[in-house]
Amino acid sequence: MKNLIILSILFSSFVQAQTFTIFENNKKNKALFDYNDPNSLVSMLVQNQGLITNLGSSDGVLKGLSIESFHTIDGLKNYALPGEPWEIEGDDENATRTILMRDSDSESFDDWFNRLTTQGKEPDFDPAVFGPLTRTNKIELEQQYNLAPASLIVRRPPLINYYDVNDIELIILNTENVYFAKKSQYENKYYICLQLTLNEINQLGRFDYLNEDISKKITSKLREFQLAKREIDGPEYPVYAISDYWKPYRYSNLFDDFNEDEFKYYNKSSSIKRILPGASWEIEGDDEDYTKSILYRESKQESFEAWFTRLTTQGNAPNYNPEIFGALSRISEKGTISLQSLKTQYEACGENQSLRFPDLELTYWVDYPNPALYLKRNFSSDSTGKFKTIFSQLLFTERLDNKKGYSQKPQVLMAFGDGFDPMLDEISELLKEELAPFNQNEDFAWKKIIMSNKVRKMKVDELKELIHCYEIDENVIQY
Repeated sequence: MKNLIILSILFSSFVQAQTFTIFENNKKNKALFDYNDPNSLVSMLVQNQGLITNLGSSDGVLKGLSIESFHTIDGLKNYALPGEPWEIEGDDENATRTILMRDSDSESFDDWFNRLTTQGKEPDFDPAVFGPLTRTNKIELEQQYNLAPASLIVRRPPLINYYDVNDIELIILNTENVYFAKKSQYENKYYICLQLTLNEINQLGRFDYLNEDISKKITSKLREFQLAKREIDGPEYPVYAISDYWKPYRYSNLFDDFNEDEFKYYNKSSSIKRILPGASWEIEGDDEDYTKSILYRESKQESFEAWFTRLTTQGNAPNYNPEIFGALSRISEKGTISLQSLKTQYEACGENQSLRFPDLELTYWVDYPNPALYLKRNFSSDSTGKFKTIFSQLLFTERLDNKKGYSQKPQVLMAFGDGFDPMLDEISELLKEELAPFNQNEDFAWKKIIMSNKVRKMKVDELKELIHCYEIDENVIQY
């Protein structure tokens, strides 16, 4: 936060109303534009494409380039903003707003569509509420319906936008935003390929490829650490178990997509695990009190199908309210807990005993052959203004011996840390010796350049002659 305050104050001092600061790719600004220097601003953009994409996907702060734009988008990277919930405004007299839901896996799209448009839906069963569906692109709606799991909302298609971090030749700065631009083939101008805020620039981190010797030392120490923690990890809140490299933390461009089949192979044959007994199966009811109930098998003679039907249509003693067991009706084969899983746990349960969730299998380590490691570092300043390196993530990847550093695209196999917050203090202390060479004590040279008073300023009219844009309004470039 202190870095952001310093940047904002300094930028405000030299960027006045309706003026922009311009940085061109030349020898003086090498620390900004040198793709061969991993510490340059453009190289750090390349290393942080996962962060940039996540910013655009989660917060909507990244402004992509429209396909209809008059300049070329060849070579630009695309990213998808998750589709919004599909909401319609009804044709009824109250213009009721409704979010579309898929009610059941077993109901086909045509049956669902016809039911809503001819009968409506509870509580008022007014088909006029769903009148707009008859004017909707039915093919697109069917595609999105089929993607929605049961009892979950139907979403509109994702919005595809574009950005690029390569071949950047111009950087434009004002009090709030940093615009990156490429050379256009039209009119000898530039076009903006990426926009970030000052806060987002401040979040840029570094990826470091660790040599084989350091990788082996860290691997050995972490393996021993994980084995020891497996023995003391609490069954209710295990904090030291690892998971496969989940999609939200993938870093585009640097690494290939995660190979789930390969992870399962090594996880089965070369992993160190712990099995935790499943807890009692408790559900929260759909009744007005959200009654919590533990599922029981009352009789060995009652089949799973009969038990399931009884609870979801009649309820159970003492109040026989089926709404309490409404959650069971929403279990489907697409969910985390499947109907088959519930049946298996029911049949394994003794008479007058509570059902239990499936046992939880936790992985604490996977022995991959000769992995290569990457270190993720973030940077900040403490309350005194002292520059600080934050070790936020270690990535275990497959080793590609025929390539080096950022030119390789291995898949990530394991991860310690989330890439944003500091790794566990225990791990940082354990690897203190190995991480010491990467403990950076001063800020990047490119920050000094953009904070300098010796910069080129440009007024709006001049900037319009330099870049493709629709308008520049209140110090914001509309492109």
